[in-house]
Amino acid sequence: MFTPDEIKNAPGMTDKSIISYYPQDGTSSEGIQVEYDGRRDIKELEEYLLSLGYHEGYDPIVGKRWYSSGKFRRAYIIGGEGDTVLRFSR
Repeated sequence: MFTPDEIKNAPGMTDKSIISYYPQDGTSSEGIQVEYDGRRDIKELEEYLLSLGYHEGYDPIVGKRWYSSGKFRRAYIIGGEGDTVLRFSR
């Protein structure tokens, strides 16, 4: 499978990181994500998204969301108690 540059160049990737692809299914959009082994520095991931040309926005359902006019139009950083996830979707 082809891995987009947004994922290949994501900071903090290790051999324990899990990359998942989600094809478009009905009303669900296509997406790809990296799940880090453990918690990551959210600020570092936000700076990475800014470097890709994303800008911060807010969604009333999911909270902070990142927008771009590129191939993947939305990005999310999911942090918390467990592993950190960086997800891109169209």
